[in-house]
Amino acid sequence: MKKSIIILSILAIIISSCRNETKVLNYDFTATFEEPEEIAVGQAFTVTLSVVNKDKQNKDDMKMKISFPPNVSVSRGSQQMETNHIYDISYSEMENVKLTFEQTVIRDDTVKFNFANSYYNKDVKYVVSAKNYKGTVTIRQSSGGEASQGGGYHYGQEVELKATPDEGYLFKGWFDESKLDDNGELISTLVSNENPYKFKFTGSIWLTPKFEISKYLLTLTAGKGGKTQGGGSFNYGVMAEIRAIADEHYTFTAWYENGEKYSDQSAQQVKMTRNITLEARFKPNTYMVNVAAGAGGQATGGGWYDYGSTALLKATPDETHKFDGWFENGKELSVAVTFNYEVKKPNNIVEARFSSKIYTINHAVYPSGVGTVTSNSPTNKYTDGDNVHLTVKSSNEHYVFDGWHEGTDYSKANLLSNNNPYDFIAKKNMTISARYEGKMYKIYHSGNIPNELEPIPAHRSDIQYGKEVYVRLKGIDSSDIGKLSWTVHDGESSKSGTGDAFTFTVKGDATVRWKWIPSLPQ
Repeated sequence: MKKSIIILSILAIIISSCRNETKVLNYDFTATFEEPEEIAVGQAFTVTLSVVNKDKQNKDDMKMKISFPPNVSVSRGSQQMETNHIYDISYSEMENVKLTFEQTVIRDDTVKFNFANSYYNKDVKYVVSAKNYKGTVTIRQSSGGEASQGGGYHYGQEVELKATPDEGYLFKGWFDESKLDDNGELISTLVSNENPYKFKFTGSIWLTPKFEISKYLLTLTAGKGGKTQGGGSFNYGVMAEIRAIADEHYTFTAWYENGEKYSDQSAQQVKMTRNITLEARFKPNTYMVNVAAGAGGQATGGGWYDYGSTALLKATPDETHKFDGWFENGKELSVAVTFNYEVKKPNNIVEARFSSKIYTINHAVYPSGVGTVTSNSPTNKYTDGDNVHLTVKSSNEHYVFDGWHEGTDYSKANLLSNNNPYDFIAKKNMTISARYEGKMYKIYHSGNIPNELEPIPAHRSDIQYGKEVYVRLKGIDSSDIGKLSWTVHDGESSKSGTGDAFTFTVKGDATVRWKWIPSLPQ
């Protein structure tokens, strides 16, 4: 306990006559305020006031007036005291007056006292000092690091706390965990995330430094020819699994970090102790391009090539041959002598094909014997690019020219031209036929046949030369067949017979004469 002592020098001489004696009383007294050794911040505290007369013969009671600001409340036992009010202090309690002080806001406040007896009074001051308050900062350690210890502090004193995270951890903040919720669970309230944390002490507090494990980012990228798996965010110390997957026709080469080789294992584990960016690199597979040349020339450009690259192929035909094109698996790729072949697969075989520059162009006439073809080459041999001149001359007046056709299968032959003569450029071996069609001739009907009978083919029908025609009368009764006779003339010959039908071969315009012999009446 500490004491504040005020000595009041009051010297009074009282002269009294008693049995002719004179008695002198000393009215000096001391006032002592005894405070607690430690005052909890924000709590009420009790001070013991002791007023002691120096002369034990002085047993007078005393009056005490107290004045205090609104920020301070004062009580005496259960009695709440009022400011600027006078209270009695009996002689018996003068040396042990208990006064309890409490402040609304902690600061320095002055409380004024006035002590008085029957003869004198004196003013005394008592200061409620903010520096008298004291409390503690209690640190509750937690996992992931440690912090400086707390301790006792006076109000307003500067406090500095420092937290040190363990490796792989980050400081999260200082948390007040001095209260419980309605369910009895600890309430954790962030006070500060500063480290170190400096503050003025204003009251006892429980603080918990909290730490969280560090998270690191694993970034994976892939160059051309593949992809990656396994990137993301990971806690410190985690073994992250990564994998590089090559596309078809590519091969993984290595992982690189900042341009430096990191690993040549496509699948592996990475310990996360920092942010890491890795690039997976791939290379294209190398494939062989085999170049073959057919008879009549040479071909170059074969060899080993990366997938996706191009091989420059070149064909050189001999003097007597020409280049026909590049072929792969029977499919034409290009007809250019110089060709950029894109390598897309293994086992490439490309063939350069050549053909002779000397072509044989045969000719024929259909039907055979109806004409004669002549050409500008007695041997029917032509050099590539030569002009071919064909002429056909008819030898049968009953046929007309129907065009030049390629091939001898006339049901599928391709019409080349209707010109005669026919000129074209020699580009390949071929057979060309001059095709003729028979002329069209008419068939006529005459005679005394009944009107109800219909001749087939009809009167004035067109019939092609050389065709065999079936002629008949439609609608005749079978009993009347013997009543008919016919004669057909076609300009070259004639033919006769009986009945309602016959056949003949058209040689020109034909006339059929029918003769009807009706039955005689009975």
